[in-house]
Order: sequence, then structure tokens, then C-alpha cells
Amino acid sequence: MIACDMAPLRSLLPLAALPVIALPVIALLAAVAAAPAQATDARAADARTADARAADDTLPPVDPPGVWHRIGLTAETTTSTCIGNPVTPLCALDTWYACFLRDQPELCRLIEAGVVPPPLPQPRSVNEWREYRVVYARRPSALDPVDRSTEGPLKAQPGDILIGVMARVCYDSLQAPRCQTNIENDPPGVFMLRRQGDIWTNPYYFRPRF
Repeated sequence: MIACDMAPLRSLLPLAALPVIALPVIALLAAVAAAPAQATDARAADARTADARAADDTLPPVDPPGVWHRIGLTAETTTSTCIGNPVTPLCALDTWYACFLRDQPELCRLIEAGVVPPPLPQPRSVNEWREYRVVYARRPSALDPVDRSTEGPLKAQPGDILIGVMARVCYDSLQAPRCQTNIENDPPGVFMLRRQGDIWTNPYYFRPRF
């Protein structure tokens, strides 16, 4: 039998294992090095969005979580002061919601909504109202999830605005309201608004199919 000294081979084993150990470490170091650049890119994107909004003061601001616009049957349950006077995009939205909640089709005709509410079988309770908040506002683009089947005046035109909203129904009292829940997981409703002379109209409302 030939004797073989294994000591030199054992000394090489740690070196052979180095690539297996080093690759995850290198990947981790690369991810750590890339993180500041990604954060910088995100801040730059936020800055570009803010700059675009500053350059286009027609766009309404996005509402932070917990802030809602309220439309009720009475002045006490309504935060808007411009229903029926849609001189801004948000006033047009307030008018749209009031049209359906208050069963006032003339409000829908004012903003050229294209639809009017059906007659209610009985008056709504004064303890019922609608709330919405703006989750985004921007000019239309080819990337927006609009209904591609629309043609003619329903297609976005230069100067139009898209406003995405989360909306809910509330009941009882302002002090102890009962409101719809779990709506944050739903896609926002989207209003396409268009300036017509001195007022804003609503040629189209849709819910994206995604």
C-alpha cells in the first residue's frame, strides 16, 4: 500500500469553498451599494411629480388618507360650497355626487354627465351621505386604463383631466358615522373632466378593469 499525505489537500479545501461563500456576500454588497441610488431615483421621481403639479395648478391636490369630501342632503352634512357651480374640477365632482344623492337631474345636465339618476321610489334619509377622496389627478396619457371602446367626444382631448377617487356611503350621524369599509382594495373610480367655457363638465366616468 502506498502512503499518501492528505495534509496539503485539507489545506486547499477552504480555498475551494471560497466561491460558494463569496458569491452571496458579493451579491449582498452590490444590493447595499445600489440602495442609495434607488432611493435617489425615487426621490427624483417624486420631485418630477411635484414639479408637474406646480406647473399645472388646474390639477386638484391628492387627499391624504383620512381626508374626505362629504356630500349630503343638507348643508350640515356637506363640505362643498359650490354644488351647481362647477367652476373647478372638484366643484364638478361635488355636483355629480349631489345629482345622484339628491335626485336632482338638472345638476347632471349642468355638467353634461350624459346620464341622469332614475326617480327614487322614496326620499333618501337625511342621515345618509356620500364621501370621496382624490387618490390621483393628472392629464390623460396613453398609459391610463381607459375604456378603449369609447369614441368621439368620450375620448380624452387636450386639456382634459383624469381624477381617480375612492368613494363610500355613510349613514347615521357625523358624530358616530357608519361607513363602507374595505374600499381601499378596489380600483378607483375615474372621472374625465373637461373645461367648457367657464365651467367643468364630466363627459365620462368609468372604473378601470384591473
